[in-house]
Parts: sequence; C-alpha cells; structure tokens
Amino acid sequence: MRMMSMKNNVANPFGEEGYTLVETIVAMALFVSVLLPLITTMTNFMFGDTSLLEAKASLLAQSELSQVSRERSFSDTTFSTKEGLIVERHSEMHGQLVSVIVSVGAVKHPQKDFQPGKKILMLCKLFPVKQ
Repeated sequence: MRMMSMKNNVANPFGEEGYTLVETIVAMALFVSVLLPLITTMTNFMFGDTSLLEAKASLLAQSELSQVSRERSFSDTTFSTKEGLIVERHSEMHGQLVSVIVSVGAVKHPQKDFQPGKKILMLCKLFPVKQ
C-alpha cells in the first residue's frame, strides 16, 4: 500500500486533481465576454450597409459584362438603378480585342463613405472580335 501512495505523489506532487467548478465557470464567463463583442463586430462588418452596397455593385457589374458577352454589344452606355447606383459601360478597340470597362458608382447614399459620383467598383474584360 505504501508503494501505491508514493506513486500517486510522484505523478501529482501537489495533490490537486483538476479545476474546480468555480474556476471553470469563471473561465467560461471570460471566454464569452470576449467572444460576444468580437462576434458582434464581425457581423456588423460583414453585413453592414457598405458590404451590401458593394455586393449589389458587384452583381450589377457582373451582369452587365455577361450581357455584353451574350449580345456582343460593345456600345458605351450609362444607366441608374432604383438602389441609387449608376452603371457606366465604356468600350475601346485594341486591334482584334475590345476592352469593356464597367464601373458602378453611387448616385446617392446616406453613408459618408459613398459620396455621389464616387466609384464603388470597376470591372474590365477583353473580348476577341472577328473582322
């Protein structure tokens, strides 16, 4: 019996056997108190008005380039949307290639980051032209 108790003392010299319930609850409270503000900040960043506006601008520009690709209409055009965005398409000929630049800007938006006329997004694509 004496050998067994010495073995236990060597493996655990202070006689402690783990965390108490109070220590575990305090650790969880600290973890949650740091995690909740972090999640709130990340959610606001990811789903704020700015991100939504940039996502809409990206979809508009991509659909405009898809339309150009489908219809092969390389004319310059400008139009505005009901969301307060303005889409501009500009085409230039470069030998046997046509570069199409689609830019999306803000006509009006309540945020100070997007002043009227400021470009939110620009996409460019080259199309081969048969002559």
